[in-house]
Amino acid sequence: MKDKKSENDLQKQLEENSDQLKRLQAEFENHIKRAEKERSETIEMANANLIKKLLPVIDDFENTIKHLENNEVKEGIQIVFNNFMNVLEQAGLKEISCKDVLDPFKHEVMQKETSKKPEGTIIKEVQKGYTLKEKVIRCSKVIVAKNDTEVN
Repeated sequence: MKDKKSENDLQKQLEENSDQLKRLQAEFENHIKRAEKERSETIEMANANLIKKLLPVIDDFENTIKHLENNEVKEGIQIVFNNFMNVLEQAGLKEISCKDVLDPFKHEVMQKETSKKPEGTIIKEVQKGYTLKEKVIRCSKVIVAKNDTEVN
């Protein structure tokens, strides 16, 4: 009888230890997943911060190319700029379109009175906006038509 009780106690202890081991293993796996997710988010944040700092450089490149008169120099700078943009695009950078519908989450709006365009139409893009992996890192600055009719 004693042996049967000891055997039951041992069996019960074995099951408890087995359950505890399974819980510890699951906690460890969850910890690894959380650590990997945090690492990935940290890298993404660092990339976003770096790319935000590079946006004025992109603006300067585009303005320089636009105003260069020497075609050979202009072509050379355009090639360097295209290579630079390809690297950033591979990292997830995309230009925000200003041809689509006005989006208050992607466009910073200034208005200009005019009767030449329908109200709410984008007249001009003042500064390009960008997303990084679907997150807006800089809104496009746009001028939008506002009808110049007076309200009585």
